[in-house]
Amino acid sequence: MAKAPASKAKTTTKKTTAKSAASKKTLVPNAASDNPNAAPRAAIVNAPEKKTPYVADATEAMKKRELINLVTLRSGIKKKDARPVVEAMLEVLGEALHEGRDLNLLPLGKTKVTKTKQVGNGRLIVARIRQKDTSVVDVQPTTEAPQAAE
Repeated sequence: MAKAPASKAKTTTKKTTAKSAASKKTLVPNAASDNPNAAPRAAIVNAPEKKTPYVADATEAMKKRELINLVTLRSGIKKKDARPVVEAMLEVLGEALHEGRDLNLLPLGKTKVTKTKQVGNGRLIVARIRQKDTSVVDVQPTTEAPQAAE
């Protein structure tokens, strides 16, 4: 019996233009793995890098830009949604301090305006802020009756 010749697989070549090649996202296996039995993970090569939000160190004064970034990080909402809310909140707080109103906004604290003074280009407001100390553990009173001295 004569053996039938093996069929050859058809190969096709597709021309790609520079524009279509640049828009394709290629998956590359992640070679850096601690577990040799782990399946390779794929990562998108052309993925744009996410920008890390600007957060200053503790020695700098917090500015509105940093406040908005921190609010977006903690709340999970988009920056375009958080910006008008943060700006409106700052306006309301500024107006309340200008009127000399006390504020009780936990966990920020209780704010009491102690002095106001007109200065050349604005107004000087001196305020005291009292925050609850969260590092101190509250001690619960015991329910036992005090013992009488013998």
